[in-house]
Amino acid sequence: MAAGLAEIIVSPLVHSMLDKLASPELRDFGASWGVEAVEGQLSDLTYALEWISAMLCLVEESQIKNPLLKIYLGDLREVSFYADIMLDDFVYEALRLRLQNERNQNREMRQVRTYLHFSLNKNQMLRQREIPCVIDEIREKLVQIGKKIEAHYQNLVVIEGRQLEIERRQRTVSLLDTRQKSSSLVVDSEVVGRSQDKNHLISLLVSGEYDGIKAPVVSILGMGGLGKTTLAQIVYNDLEVKEHFQLRAWVCVPSEFNVERLTNAIMESLTLKPSRLSLLDPNHVKLQDLVRERRILIVLDDVWNENRSYWDTVLAPFRVAAEGSRILVTTRSQKVASIMAAVEISLQGLSDEDCWTLFKRQIFTDIHCEVHPNLEAIGRKIVGRCNGLPLAITSLGGILRGKLDQREWHQVLESKIWDLGEENNIMPALSLSYHYLPAHLKLCFAYCSLFPKGYELRKAILVPLWMAEGFIPSKQVERMEEIGREYFDDLFHRSFFQCSKKSNFIERDGSRKVESVFVIHELMHDLAQFVSTEMCFRIEHDEPNHISKKSRAMSMHIRGLDKDRIKCPSSFLSVGHPSLSYSRQALQDLFVTKRCLRVLDLSNSSIKSLPDSIGYLKHLRYLDLSGTCISVLPESICDLYKLQTLLLKPCPELHELPKGMGNLINLQYIVMDKELWNDHRPAGIGRLTCLKTLPQYVVGQEDGYKIGELKVLQHLEGMLWIMKLENVVNVAEAGEVCLKNKLRLDNLVLEWSNGHGSLPARGEFQAVLEGLQPPVGLESLTISYYLGLSFPNWMMRDFSSFTKLVSVKLSNCTNCTILPPFGKLPSLVSLEIVGSIEMTHLTHEFYVDGQENGGKKGFKKLESLIFDGMCSWEEWYGSEDGEFPCLEMLTLRKCYSLRKLPPLLPTVRVVKIEFCNSLTTFPKLPSICRLELQTLKGRISNLIHQFSSLYSLSVNSVEDSTNLSCAILLPVSK
Repeated sequence: MAAGLAEIIVSPLVHSMLDKLASPELRDFGASWGVEAVEGQLSDLTYALEWISAMLCLVEESQIKNPLLKIYLGDLREVSFYADIMLDDFVYEALRLRLQNERNQNREMRQVRTYLHFSLNKNQMLRQREIPCVIDEIREKLVQIGKKIEAHYQNLVVIEGRQLEIERRQRTVSLLDTRQKSSSLVVDSEVVGRSQDKNHLISLLVSGEYDGIKAPVVSILGMGGLGKTTLAQIVYNDLEVKEHFQLRAWVCVPSEFNVERLTNAIMESLTLKPSRLSLLDPNHVKLQDLVRERRILIVLDDVWNENRSYWDTVLAPFRVAAEGSRILVTTRSQKVASIMAAVEISLQGLSDEDCWTLFKRQIFTDIHCEVHPNLEAIGRKIVGRCNGLPLAITSLGGILRGKLDQREWHQVLESKIWDLGEENNIMPALSLSYHYLPAHLKLCFAYCSLFPKGYELRKAILVPLWMAEGFIPSKQVERMEEIGREYFDDLFHRSFFQCSKKSNFIERDGSRKVESVFVIHELMHDLAQFVSTEMCFRIEHDEPNHISKKSRAMSMHIRGLDKDRIKCPSSFLSVGHPSLSYSRQALQDLFVTKRCLRVLDLSNSSIKSLPDSIGYLKHLRYLDLSGTCISVLPESICDLYKLQTLLLKPCPELHELPKGMGNLINLQYIVMDKELWNDHRPAGIGRLTCLKTLPQYVVGQEDGYKIGELKVLQHLEGMLWIMKLENVVNVAEAGEVCLKNKLRLDNLVLEWSNGHGSLPARGEFQAVLEGLQPPVGLESLTISYYLGLSFPNWMMRDFSSFTKLVSVKLSNCTNCTILPPFGKLPSLVSLEIVGSIEMTHLTHEFYVDGQENGGKKGFKKLESLIFDGMCSWEEWYGSEDGEFPCLEMLTLRKCYSLRKLPPLLPTVRVVKIEFCNSLTTFPKLPSICRLELQTLKGRISNLIHQFSSLYSLSVNSVEDSTNLSCAILLPVSK
């Protein structure tokens, strides 16, 4: 590819510096250091950057046509990096002084430094009197470069149609950011031009004849960008295919072929469990036993390795599979298909008409709409240059989505990038899509070149890295991740990312969620590598590599760490290698010499300790130590005032936290084991005002641990678990926490201790819970060991306002005699009540949605209902027309006195009843499929012959279990 396509992007960095110059830390920097001239000089620097920023939108876009502009932008980027580090040093010193003043506020004297630590001097020091000189020097360099750019900028303004054209271009960039979003799921009906290929492939998989071969290979063969993986995904998820095969596995084959790792991946995909066997032979034996005499489908996506013996070894266990099994391979290599003796489907480019249909689908919400003849003529010429490649077409379609301006379509068609390309025009088409990205998205995409091909990307991992690098505006700290996720979605909807699968994962707050996993298409990855030239560098082998001095970020996939090979001052990622080994001395050298690091990822390495010199990394925003054997964190880590993300899970050997973690005032995300946090939680967590995740909060009675520390944590999100609420000394503090204003919380656990020796008065319980009213957008609520006599008003009177609450659990709220009106919760799906022993009757107030709703019944969405340990409960009233229209599972456990149930539960499918000794009647259960009974004394066999749909029965210690089994034997056998 022509070198001219590797653009230099500076505007996001300039915008970031302007944000810093407007921050309160820099506004007061000169006064705090006793240098009066600094305020004026920083104002001059701001003016220079604003002047340059006004020109960058047009200049960056025009650099491909003008090589001189690219040179000037390169110079501007180098000076901007230098200036940004200088401003970060100033901000850091302002934060250090602020924290020092807080610590010494009760002292009359404090020591004032005459120098500050400066990352860009050899002696790492800048004296007070030198500060103005450094600022002036940088401003002068910026002005000189700005003048060179301005001369060309004036010509561009004339050529492009003066200010009107500039504004139109800026609007175009803005519109690219706000266009309509689409679904991430691949839907069969939305895949254009592959129905014949799909039907042919399905027939080869489910009914093809292969002369008695147990697991023959079928290959989808074609060049990159044709949609081989998409076709395989569609077929893999087809209903006929799902029903035909007993076991299915999908594995993306890594480019660095390894038989053991590939066998492990196949095992994990088949069993949905991690494979812990590292040796090939036991894994092969286990895999062989798993597939023996079973009809299997194994998909091996993106195969490159052409060594026959390797593939003979990989496929050996499948020789014992049942006839009808298949191995499906996607590959670009004809030789791969040949050595695997595969039946081939050779994928061709889409027809002209299919190309046009796909292109329209990317641009218009209604593909059947009439397109202006002039636009259609231009559009058909654009797709004609893509040679039938779906990836190129969808990528270009993302540029023009929602646009009807012929000039913009002409710009794409007539772009010079088409003339810079290579064979088949695929890379120019993708490069054109990159060229039309907004500047901030260009940086985010280029950064992805640090990850190896086929690497599985997650938003929750990638977005904090972008934040640390300064790619996301920092004026609104609470919105940084939200904006970053929008960036990610933008790249996905422009086809720079592809959805690979969905998987379960543990959120930063400890909750379990389902998350999409993404990959970058191999061609897009090639593009990312190219456009990130000199900015990002990835080392994958131990042989010597040339690393540019201009590299700002790098990732390593080798075992050792050599500081001389690390020249980047920004990011260091150790990605993709399971056994990285870094000596303490190597880390010491790294921290001392590379003090401008913003991202440091040492995850899954063998390190056992960190040197104190980590405190030198004052620019560090992101630190990942997960999966290491580290046992203690040095106290110097608390000097990293700019740190945003700290990942410490899993760290099984870690048993101590530094005492000064309250100094990490910019920390947003902290991930660690709850037990470690509870045992060594730092005092004064209220100082971490940017914090979004909190493992748990254990309330104490001492200063620094009281409930009031949560008051200023306005950005908390996800799950919040507050423990030991009996330690709330001042009841008013509970209300001052203002949980109801923390709108990003979706899971709340409020817990008092069980059997605490000095519990507060019962009235105080209710006052505390009243004060801890959650936000109305809450999705899950748990209250444990609450000993108040009644529930607070926000539960008894205002529950209907919690429209998103889907799960509620009350555990051992033993003094309450009346339950809240759960029927008022319109979205409730799961309800569990454990240990409410004072209640004797469950009446209509429980499930009627109150007079304000005309007395209509609630629980419109409830699916699971559990009552456990309600020893005093005797009767559960209900009506003849039935309650709970969606209830599927009912569990009754240790309700010893319960005699009466509602007369009709029409939708319940599963009933579990244990230790309910007084129960002698059953409701009508016309939909029941499964019944589990344990330790019942009543004679109830003659009451449940109605269960005609029952297919599963479990009976244990039931008094008349013999008669019971006989009574329902016939229905069960059905």
